[in-house]
Amino acid sequence: MSANLVNRGASKQRMMKTAGVVLLATLGALIGVRSMAAGQLSVEQQIKAGLVPPVLVRDEAPARTPITVRMKELNVPAVSIAVIHNGKLEWAGGFGTRDDKSAPVTVDTLFQAGSVSKPLTAVAVMKLVQGRTLALDTDVNQYLKSWKIPQWPFTDRSPVTLRELLSHSAGVTVSGFGGYAVGEPVPTLIQVLNGEPPARTEAIRVDVAPGTIWRYSGGGYVIVQQALLDTTGASFPQLMREMVLAPFGMSQSRFDQPLAPAFQARVAVPHAFDGTPQKEGPHVYPEMAPAGLCDQPCSPQIFRTAPNQALGALARNMLSKRVSGGS
Repeated sequence: MSANLVNRGASKQRMMKTAGVVLLATLGALIGVRSMAAGQLSVEQQIKAGLVPPVLVRDEAPARTPITVRMKELNVPAVSIAVIHNGKLEWAGGFGTRDDKSAPVTVDTLFQAGSVSKPLTAVAVMKLVQGRTLALDTDVNQYLKSWKIPQWPFTDRSPVTLRELLSHSAGVTVSGFGGYAVGEPVPTLIQVLNGEPPARTEAIRVDVAPGTIWRYSGGGYVIVQQALLDTTGASFPQLMREMVLAPFGMSQSRFDQPLAPAFQARVAVPHAFDGTPQKEGPHVYPEMAPAGLCDQPCSPQIFRTAPNQALGALARNMLSKRVSGGS
């Protein structure tokens, strides 16, 4: 069995978490869900009855914790889960409430998906590579028109490529983004790239020779976003809707920032690690490629047309070059 572990809610540079954090809360359930007697309990009943810990000891019966207890322990008010078995959606559902008005989590609840945005952005890039609009190993500055990666001695010797940006091996700075509260000034993408107010992150730069190390970089995906905008002339939400979301059957998923009111009303409110709700609601992310997706984690539509073979081919193409010290 495999599972879609949704929405780490990448807000406030790991200081905030969206209401639907499930990596810690449900990983054990999805590992152990088939270990219970087959046919006696439904998948939903198994998840409710007992999460197993992330580490299992051979020949020792795991201590099981009800999901509601684990949610309380982790201060997670809302969880959304999808269970995939033999390549098909077996069960989807939600637990808890999505806001301070006690609205229950359902399959229609939207979550800020944080860094889940990145692999979908990579799919858009690969479709453009397939159509020969882009090339993975071309100097990305050839695609950038509104902004250029500043030249440094090591970028003169080894220009930054899309392959390196997508695989976090381009030597690019800025790991992640905290977003902007509704009503606050929101920077343009160029201001984010240059670290200019009202952007609250540093300038996105290359400070290590490309292709020599792996280092997580949301900043690299901002460069990818600008390259896509300059190459296609489309807005990023439109581009992602036409190239990825619609073909994958993700009709309720959005990259729009901010969301339209009809969608905003269905979003789970982000919470701090102590369980305090973020009063201003979901933040706005101009950095859409690394962090802008708003999604239905337990919607069957997400999985309908996402064969594992296609994702495997994508990974092989992106990662065919290994950086120094890689495995």
